[in-house]
Formats: sequence, C-alpha cells, structure tokens
Amino acid sequence: FIMNNKEPKWGAISGQSGEDGSRHTEGGDWSDLAQHGVDTNYLPPSSVADWERVTGAYQGFADELRRDGDEDLAAIVEEMGRNGAELLADSLRDLAETNSELRRFEE
Repeated sequence: FIMNNKEPKWGAISGQSGEDGSRHTEGGDWSDLAQHGVDTNYLPPSSVADWERVTGAYQGFADELRRDGDEDLAAIVEEMGRNGAELLADSLRDLAETNSELRRFEE
C-alpha cells in the first residue's frame, strides 16, 4: 500500500511510530505539522509534501544512525530536525493564515 505523495496523510501517521517500529523522541512527534499549530486545510498539497520530505529525511537519517549504534549523532540530527521543523512550521503557519484570510475575502 503506497500513499500518493500529493495528499496530506497526517491522520494516518500522526499518532504512530516510524515504519521500522522506532519511536519518535519524548518531546512529541515534531514531524507532525498539526503539533506546530498549522492548519493544513489552508496549505497547498505541495507544501505538505515538502514538509513530509524534509522532516522524513531528518527522522530517517536519525533512525539509520541509531540502527548503526550512533546514538549521540542520532540525537544531534534529531535536534537539527526539530529546529528545522520549527522554522519551516513558522513559514507554513504564516502561509496557511494568509490563505485563510484570502479565502474569507473571496467568500
């Protein structure tokens, strides 16, 4: 079962562990856009796909390092991912709010 990358899939993955059974960090699932207060209803699917690609790359790299036994480096990569996710979420939140306002004006 392969999901289409163009469609948001937060409902499917937001509460689950990674595909390989690894758990996300104690600080919550930082790769879940909704956790950052972003309303994905007002984002183009391409923005959500970009988010998934970026956060997935960090998480995948951290998981790979952890499998290789490099816990320290995995923690650093995860922290970088968390910081990057926060910055990207800020931009996407602004975009979603702008799109929401535009939609209200159009109605």
